[in-house]
Amino acid sequence: MVRVLAAALDGQGTVGLAMPKRFDVIARASQYISPGLRSRLFSLGAANEAVRVENLSRDDGPLAARWVTSQYESRKRTNSIFIGAANGAVTDLAAGLGAPYFPQTLLSLVRRQVDPDDIDAVITHGRQMSDKLAACFPDIAIHQMHDPLNDRGNAAQAAYLRLKWRRLPEAYREFIRSRLTPGGTIFITGCDYHWPTRQLGKNHFFQLGGYGAVAPEDLLERFGYSASEDWQPRPEAEWGYDAALTADIQELANSLGARVVRLTYEAPQDLSGPISRLFMRDRKQRLFVTNFNMLAPAFIHRSGAAPYWAVFNDQKTLAKLDGFLSAHGPFERVDSLLFQNGVQAEGQATASDWLDALSAHACSARLLGLLPDQHPRDFAAFDRYRRVLRKTEGDLEEPMRRGLELNEVLDHLVFREGFGSIL
Repeated sequence: MVRVLAAALDGQGTVGLAMPKRFDVIARASQYISPGLRSRLFSLGAANEAVRVENLSRDDGPLAARWVTSQYESRKRTNSIFIGAANGAVTDLAAGLGAPYFPQTLLSLVRRQVDPDDIDAVITHGRQMSDKLAACFPDIAIHQMHDPLNDRGNAAQAAYLRLKWRRLPEAYREFIRSRLTPGGTIFITGCDYHWPTRQLGKNHFFQLGGYGAVAPEDLLERFGYSASEDWQPRPEAEWGYDAALTADIQELANSLGARVVRLTYEAPQDLSGPISRLFMRDRKQRLFVTNFNMLAPAFIHRSGAAPYWAVFNDQKTLAKLDGFLSAHGPFERVDSLLFQNGVQAEGQATASDWLDALSAHACSARLLGLLPDQHPRDFAAFDRYRRVLRKTEGDLEEPMRRGLELNEVLDHLVFREGFGSIL
């Protein structure tokens, strides 16, 4: 989200996922091999991205924060900044405002080999590295998310650690002090999405499953657990906001005379409709649906399409998208991206399901860059969608949409839609 937003703000156009250049070559070639081998290569790629726990250090958190701020070096001054939970719709909103976004949550993968269905072994491994994690990340809540459904292949190769800042890192502070204009606004993306978690160590929490069609209580029961006192609701690893960070944000804002606006929403996709309606105020005929980490803020700005972010590729996500289309359609055209997670998981929407929902509310509907019969293992789609959007951007001499104004965003989201408050 940081990379695609920074590229959009710099006028670079659509960029692909944060993978080495060789990934594009491998992704394009993968369409010619069997689905099983494709998934295996995908899992090996996750293992390749993972680090060994003994190689983590106290420098890693500050280094990651400095990397985030370095992406926005061209923004010498800004009247607004977003900080908080990850959210694709907020990425589009920030791009419209010309505002940087600083994530509270960062992802780190730690190498391991484990049976993804052996949850006790996964928890034991987590406990074994808790002391090391606490020493390396003293100001961070470590949310270890293990999803044996949607991340099945990758979860066997790597532990997924979502690291949430509970104190504002110095790199974020310095950027805000030096770049936020007097009287500027800091938006907190405060997603209140919670999930039952089990504490493994100091500030280290284990989460079984993630956003998808299967409820957390059902998943716990399936693997022999129950939502008891051992499993307490805490901010969800991937999309939730840890409110401990708010105090530092408020304190810094007060010292600068800045305004703090907390965007409050229960589930990650709840902001998608309100933000889409904001963009539709000047143009409604065309909708562009982004999905998970397949984002396109630069394309949305240049094409004039209204954005709608769908959080995942499952039936629950599709039902929310379908409800939005029913309420606001019909559209002249709806184009959509569809995330490829490499495994046919329970409750997953098929490519036909997705396209049928779009077609019911549009004269024209397309899944861009995707070979539908290869979903959800069409990894070449990660390269194709970027190429398709870059070509369209190149054909447009001037952007088709004006930038958003801060006051219109506040009026729409806070006062009209009721999705926030001024602290």
